[in-house]
Order: sequence, then structure tokens, then C-alpha cells
Amino acid sequence: MKVGALVANPRRMFSNFRRIDSDEKLKIVGVMGTVGKTITTHILWHLLVKNGIKAALLSTEGFFKMDSHDISIKANDLNWATFAGLVDDLISKSYEMFVVEVTTKSLSNGAFDNVKFDSGIITNILHHDKDLYLNWSKYAEWKLNFINSFKDNGLLIVDSTNELLDWLEKNENQVASDILLYISGQHDFTKLSDSTEQRFSFQGNQYRLKSYFDLNIKNAVMAMQMAQKYLDKNNFVEEIYEFELPKGRGELIKGGEISIIIDISKRKEEVEFSLSTIRKKLLPGQKIIALVGAEGSIDQDRKRVGLGALHIADGIIVCPTDPRNEDVSNINNMIVSYMEKDGGVVVERFLSEQEFIMANKDSLKLRIERVSRNNLVPIVTFDENNYTARLNAIELALLLATSGDVVYISGKGNENSMFFDGVEYEWSDEEAVNICLAKLKL
Repeated sequence: MKVGALVANPRRMFSNFRRIDSDEKLKIVGVMGTVGKTITTHILWHLLVKNGIKAALLSTEGFFKMDSHDISIKANDLNWATFAGLVDDLISKSYEMFVVEVTTKSLSNGAFDNVKFDSGIITNILHHDKDLYLNWSKYAEWKLNFINSFKDNGLLIVDSTNELLDWLEKNENQVASDILLYISGQHDFTKLSDSTEQRFSFQGNQYRLKSYFDLNIKNAVMAMQMAQKYLDKNNFVEEIYEFELPKGRGELIKGGEISIIIDISKRKEEVEFSLSTIRKKLLPGQKIIALVGAEGSIDQDRKRVGLGALHIADGIIVCPTDPRNEDVSNINNMIVSYMEKDGGVVVERFLSEQEFIMANKDSLKLRIERVSRNNLVPIVTFDENNYTARLNAIELALLLATSGDVVYISGKGNENSMFFDGVEYEWSDEEAVNICLAKLKL
């Protein structure tokens, strides 16, 4: 393994890489990480396609080819047979590149057994799934499996704030492939402004990225650095400005007096990351109302999701996301139990939609404010086993928000259904927000 120090001149480093030839076999580029991997894969694919590369994309959003999109095939549900079939299909259609979002689940499913990645990116790594990976080393071993799937002299780009870097240096003897490591970070770009659009400079060019979260600057930079391995180009200003983020991933769906953000984040670390970014943008006195929840029948670590909001949000609403065969009240009880140990105070629990309709909302607001004045975090839960519980939760969040506040709705993103007792119901967070806005005349 070649562990390089920070490269002084990234442009010169990347300019030596030749553009791939169409008669070579399909090149597979993997992107792995806790936060940002989906957006990074989409930006990289966008850059390649816009510059004439016949490329496909597989992410948690689905399988994208040049002229089609199949949402039934997703990165997280991948197995070896499915992936091998996709590769064979792309080779038969003369595709040059395949950009793949690599998840720990797909690795553990054996989806990439005997696959040799041409190169890859690891975005920031946060230790989650603590039920499955009890310590950092066990968790990092899955990232090592990804790295050891690289071809010799493959390029690995890792963010400079990545905890994995220290672990790799200490365990260098476990890295089987001879790879080139490039450490990407703040030294590569300059942030120029931060609002609902990110402006930054990179390699002498001024960029505009349509994103509320500044984390996506890093994602865009790493995608551009990887694209330079395959393209004889270092100016992607037009392509970056044209790029549209996948829906529901830190998406600002309404600005103005009250900002509403829909985000797919499901874990404590992800929610904490997003809310920390939002908090930096707010003025003193402006509040964050955070809506959180956890899926049922899945690792218990996700029930810690409320802790990600506890010391950042000014109020927390707990409601269903995807309870599956687990009772919503049981899921919410566990989420709340973690928060109550650390300063969270339950102000109200709604067991049914009727209870919420009949509740005195002004009285509820006063009780919430009383808890906040004592420097504690007020919590309201919606415990009914029904999708209307999430709709009611969104309505309450909007009722509690005042001018300058942010309503942060996590857990679903652009997902289009919810499961209760094994039955799937159509659902859209964005549509639910619009229903509530119309009802409240906001």
C-alpha cells in the first residue's frame, strides 16, 4: 500500500491519468461511507455522462443506465448474482464505466465477491450498527474488505477527516492491494459562501452547487477528483451547477419565514451531522424542530436516533417511519428512553389521531416552552400504528415553528411507502408537508 502525504498539486497528480479507452472492459468505481456516499456516486456519474463516458450507476436510489432507471434494483439489497448480471448486461451493451454505491450490507451479502474495483472513494466514516460491530476495528474491517477488492495501483480517495485513515496506518500490513491513496480535504477547495446554494473554488475555478448542506462541497470535490482520473479535464463548473441532488437528501423544500428540510437520515450520527450543519446557519433565537423515528425489525442501534437531535434541536417529535411488524409505541419507547437519560422530557404522548385533534394546542405550546426555559429538551411522541401519526407529527412541527425556524423531517427522504403490520401504504413526506401547509394556511 502506498500511503501518500497530502499532495501539494492535485491538478498535476490527476493530469497524468489517461482517459479510458472504449475497447477496455468495464471499469467499476466504488463509493463507500456513512454520510455522503449516495450523493457522491450521483455527482461522479453525472460528471462522466456529461463528458461523453457511457456509464451506469447503482445507488440506494436505484439502477441508472444512459436511457433508463430501475428503482427495483438498489445498492443496499444487492447480492452476487444480481450484481454479476448487471455487469454482464453493461459489458454486452459496451458500457465503459459502472459507478457503484457500496454498502456494508451489500459487502456482507457477498455482492462484490471476486469483483476488482478500478478505483474508489471513501467518504466520512462514522461508527454505527453497534449491535453488529461492537468496536471500531470490527466495523473498519468491512471497509478494509472494500479496499482489498481494488486492482493493483487503483486510486483510493479518502476524506482527510476520516477516522479510517488512522486505523489504516496502524493496520497497513492487512491491506492486500498495492493502491495509491489520495487524502482529499479542506486544502483542496475554498468555501466562498453558504446559504441555500454552496459556492466554492477548486483548482482555480469558481463553483456553484445547489445544496443546503456544505458537506456536499466535499462530496463534489471528491467526485471531481475521481472524474479527473478518467477525463482529460479539470473544469466542471457547468456540470456541477447543472447537477440536481437526489430528492429527500437534505432537501430544502420550502424557504421563507419557516424553512422545511426533508432528509433520509435514519441514524444518530447522520441526524447529528445534518442538524449541526443547520444550527451553524441559524441566528440566536431561531429554533430547530426535529422530527425523528426508527424502523422496526432492524438493528436496535437505530433506536438511538433521537440522541442525534437531543443537544442540537430545540424540540423533538418522535413518530413512525417504517415500523414493519413492530409496534410503534414500543419503538418510540426505546427512542425516548435513550433521550430521557440525557435531558429529554416527554411533554405529551398522542396515542391516536383523535387525541391530537382534540388537544389544546395553545396549552401544549406553553408546556413545551416551560420545559425549554429549564434548559431541557421537550419531546412529543405520536404512538399510533398508522401513517396518520406521521402526518399529525408534521402538522405539529409546523405549528410549533415561528419565523426564522427550521423544521427538520428525518427518516424517510423520498421513500414512497410505510409498512405497518406487514402492510405497505403509499407515503410521501413532501406531499404530507404540502397537505399540512395547506391546512394551516402557511
